Amino acid sequence: MEYEFPILVTAGKPQAEPSETVCKLTKGIVHHYGIQFLQGCNGLVFVAIDHGGHQAFPINRDHAFSGNDVVIGKETFYPLEVEPYELKVRAWSPDCSYEHTVTVRFDLLPREHLEPQTILTKAIQSMARLLGVKG
Repeated sequence: MEYEFPILVTAGKPQAEPSETVCKLTKGIVHHYGIQFLQGCNGLVFVAIDHGGHQAFPINRDHAFSGNDVVIGKETFYPLEVEPYELKVRAWSPDCSYEHTVTVRFDLLPREHLEPQTILTKAIQSMARLLGVKG
């Protein structure tokens, strides 16, 4: 499942009062995320992603992603298995003269798609039940 969220960041937005967007997702594992900074952001637009009141991306608190004409993305394994299935994007741009839009993307899959042993274990258990094998 792929999700995309354009985030409008107003000019001069301080870190203490960031633009906040709640990204409603579904149950699953975030296996990839990406943040697109268009040309013109010039490293002056910052983005951090929170989950449950804690910063999830980047993991080091008091840091944020920024860039210019780049997509910052990474493979990850971040479970969203307890409701609410949402991440909050915080964005700010204290030194910008113009508003900017950054695009945040999340790719999710069910746990069993990312853990092949889970599928194999379930198949073996099903086969054993069919054959009447206990244990």
